[in-house]
Amino acid sequence: MLSEKKLMKKPTLLMFYVFCVSFFFSVLDLTWAKAPKTAKIVFASDITGNLDIYLMNPDGSEVTQLTQHLSRDYAPVFSPTGEHILFVSHRDGQRDVFLMDADGQNVKRVFRSAADRSAPAWSPDGKGIVYFRYHDEAIYIADIDGKNEKPLAIAGEFGGQPAWSPEGERIVFSFAAANFAQQEREGYPLIFISPEGQNRRKVSLGDLRHKYPSWSPDAEWIAFSDAPWLLDRVDMATIHIMRPDGTQRKRIVSRAGGYARHPLWSPDGTELLYEKKVDEQRHLFRVDITRRSTKQLTHQGVNSLGSWFDPRALPVHPQVHLLTTSWGYLKQP
Repeated sequence: MLSEKKLMKKPTLLMFYVFCVSFFFSVLDLTWAKAPKTAKIVFASDITGNLDIYLMNPDGSEVTQLTQHLSRDYAPVFSPTGEHILFVSHRDGQRDVFLMDADGQNVKRVFRSAADRSAPAWSPDGKGIVYFRYHDEAIYIADIDGKNEKPLAIAGEFGGQPAWSPEGERIVFSFAAANFAQQEREGYPLIFISPEGQNRRKVSLGDLRHKYPSWSPDAEWIAFSDAPWLLDRVDMATIHIMRPDGTQRKRIVSRAGGYARHPLWSPDGTELLYEKKVDEQRHLFRVDITRRSTKQLTHQGVNSLGSWFDPRALPVHPQVHLLTTSWGYLKQP
């Protein structure tokens, strides 16, 4: 039979354990989020009169509003595991990057110090982000908690839109030279660079503006939108794909019927999402890369992408560093 002294110790130890766990979570303020159970597209729209973030099915059905803020919220991007969404907002008075759960809850600033940041994209392991900072017209990378922020490369005032490759070894972005003569000669080429700022390589295909580069899931292709240098031909902008070395270029969307831009790959790599101007509005479409068949997904307002998440595209044998994403923020005094 246990002694009375030993019996007294058990509840004491239990209370101490509960206190430690409670203190740990209160200090770190951890948020455990859930990914969508079915495929979803996240996008921004002004269908209510204000630019907010929404979810919808890949066929355009079941539209769900995630943000309802007086400021403009846009450029949403699912985390690799689908649990969280990065987006850009002006809600603190200056454009910057924010983070929220996939259901729109627990909105947080990523960075403690405000700056004019935009166009965020995730690293494939979900631990870092790449983005554009307007004050010095450069591409930056940082940890997802906003720490270790550092410049990667100059992109120019009209450059940017960085994208991190699926294998994590390359970042691509659009480059706009400050020299006007160079812009006329090269357009806006795509720059490929390592996350450490090394192995810089330029891909330029004539004098076109190459914008919004997007990696295919297998990292074998780059989708991008192009626009002729002459402004009176900007409505001819459309969607192309090519190999990362600039070869095997293919036009996917016709130049007719208003400019198309901002391509994004489907999780299985067989389709592209893109934005297209229609009667002074901007709508979202998807196109089958092989058959070139298209489907319009939105029909009201001005809409912009966005990303496409499908839980079926996650690895069959989960890797812990990819599939467990927890966010910790030390409470500030």
